[in-house]
Amino acid sequence: MTEKPETKFIVITESVFQSWARDASTLALFVSLIGIGIALDSSAMQWTGAIVGFIATAAKATGKAKKLTKEQALRFIQGIAS
Repeated sequence: MTEKPETKFIVITESVFQSWARDASTLALFVSLIGIGIALDSSAMQWTGAIVGFIATAAKATGKAKKLTKEQALRFIQGIAS
């Protein structure tokens, strides 16, 4: 079998505000799903919100995203281009 090359994502710049905004939007997503589920008396919608929350929390906790400085990211990109 052929192995797929590992996919890498690089965030070049992200301010503290952008990081907080991303986290707040994720929180708003699953809180709104649960809230709408409560308002509509839909246990499926509430569970969907809870599952989204569990997945988001687990993804954040694994910390697999490698963080690079600008200089490290530039060296990595230059290594790909060569």
